Amino acid sequence: MRTIPTSLYHFSQPLPRLASICPLITFYVQVHRHPCQRVNQCRAFLKPPSLDSLFATSTPLRQLTHTRVLPYPCSSVFDALVSVDKYPSFLPFVLSAIVTQRDQNKLPARASLKVGYVAMGIEETWDSIVSAKEEQGIIEARSAEVEEGNEDGIFEVLKTKWQLHDIEDIRRQGVGLGARTAVKLDVEVKFRSTMYDKMFAGVEEKVAGMMVGAFEKRIKELAGT
Repeated sequence: MRTIPTSLYHFSQPLPRLASICPLITFYVQVHRHPCQRVNQCRAFLKPPSLDSLFATSTPLRQLTHTRVLPYPCSSVFDALVSVDKYPSFLPFVLSAIVTQRDQNKLPARASLKVGYVAMGIEETWDSIVSAKEEQGIIEARSAEVEEGNEDGIFEVLKTKWQLHDIEDIRRQGVGLGARTAVKLDVEVKFRSTMYDKMFAGVEEKVAGMMVGAFEKRIKELAGT
């Protein structure tokens, strides 16, 4: 890996499935009860949408970015990110995650993820195409439904990209700070339904940060620190 110095809703559309909406509602409540620390500034929440926006015929492409420096080596961060089958143990609302295909390096190439809200007994499943390149420190995932032209899915676009970079061990007064990794997460999402989009809009500024935070907690547990 490269080393760097420090540093809703239109009536002509089908009704969205309840199984997909409820996790978004619950997630909306959670992030407002437990705000997380973020690198990027965010806009005010709970701003009422205009009538024009509620009945829009298309949705915007939403692009989210979050960066953070983690006090762990790149290898530990990479291992946590590619351990897709372990996601249910630490990622909110992920009920199950199964790797259905691996590449020649035994890394995930395709996975089936089920998300939902257990208290209400509802769930939603979709496939994800994964590309993991350890030497470049890059893990990318995109919706298989979108890639294969399935227009029944909830997304028009769904992509995530993790970029990891080693940060040189800087010694101050003879004391090493230890291995650290600069982590950048980019998310692109575009919903087919304006209902989904309006619900997601209320929490989009927090989503990427919460994802990074969940992985950081997982790595800390694995490291026993």
